[in-house]
Amino acid sequence: MTKGDGARLQFVSGEAPRSGWLGHVPGPLVSGFARLRRVGGMAPVLVVVIIAGSLLSPSFLTVSNFSIVLKFTSVIGLISVGQTLVILSGRGGIDLSVGAVCALSGVSAALLQHYGIFAIVLMAIASGGFIGLINGFGVTNGRLQPFIVTLATMTIASGLAFYLSNAAPMWLDVKGFAAIQTGTIAWVPIPLVLFLVAVALGTIFLRYTVQGRELYAIGGNDEASRLSGIPADRLRLLVYLLSGVLAGVASVVLMSFTQTADPNAAQGYELASIAAVVVGGTPLSGGQGSVLNSLVGVLIIAFVNNILILLNVSPWMQQMFTGFIVLIAVSLEARRATSASVTLRTRLQELLPLTITLLIGAAIVIWILKPLSLSGGAN
Repeated sequence: MTKGDGARLQFVSGEAPRSGWLGHVPGPLVSGFARLRRVGGMAPVLVVVIIAGSLLSPSFLTVSNFSIVLKFTSVIGLISVGQTLVILSGRGGIDLSVGAVCALSGVSAALLQHYGIFAIVLMAIASGGFIGLINGFGVTNGRLQPFIVTLATMTIASGLAFYLSNAAPMWLDVKGFAAIQTGTIAWVPIPLVLFLVAVALGTIFLRYTVQGRELYAIGGNDEASRLSGIPADRLRLLVYLLSGVLAGVASVVLMSFTQTADPNAAQGYELASIAAVVVGGTPLSGGQGSVLNSLVGVLIIAFVNNILILLNVSPWMQQMFTGFIVLIAVSLEARRATSASVTLRTRLQELLPLTITLLIGAAIVIWILKPLSLSGGAN
């Protein structure tokens, strides 16, 4: 076994890395941060975000605010669980279709609203699962790049959603359907319960099943896994199917919020889910990470956006902050992929040119271009 294989097994088993920037933090902070990183790769960052939010706004650290944030984050959360499984499968695994699939599942389900709530739920799940199968067969039997396959199905699903809905939102009038977003289970909102159940099932699948361990193996080394007799194609087909199914479930939750099935719904959700997975600490190369990591990533982005809303920051600036967070998370996690012996200080020095360039760009936008836009531009 090589040193790299040992490090991979150590990560998958949940043991905290013994080298890296944690090794330079003295005393009890090491064990505390190590425990947090075992729960989720960027859990220390989540703690910092929560502390910062409580200091910046008195409305942040309240039960009502947390309930609202977690409730409306459940849609992205559900999609992120499926995206995590796809990315873990390696070989460039990614699902760009989940946003369009979510919209198509909603529109398809709305066409059966006269048959009741169960018909809506089943149709949404079936629609998402069907597109997931197309993705899976394209990646496995078709030997096509996941990026290309899911980009194609994203376009197809989006076109179908507009075609079936005549490019207009479809209003829902189903008795009891609104209860999905208004109801609770043991005082926990139903959308959040669905998200947490997906996280729990995903964690159990990865940690306690043979297929879960095999998924890490094919993501880490596809060729070695094939020679070991692991059914890589079958596993990849399964995770793309699950990604589609979870996008279908997310569409049901999303429709319950708006009481409509909109072909424009869930635009950009594919990028938001990828961002959550990456921010959580799961590398796009596959083979490492967990659903719990993605849960942390979802919460980091959700709470940062919530803090910005409470501070009355422009929605467009919120998108910019999300992009910065993704860049920072990828950059810091890339240190482990290259060399675990690289210290945080060294990595920050390597990122200095990128940071300076971003700051210069931000200064130009804020102090030069934005004033011009407010004044109507140069005359």
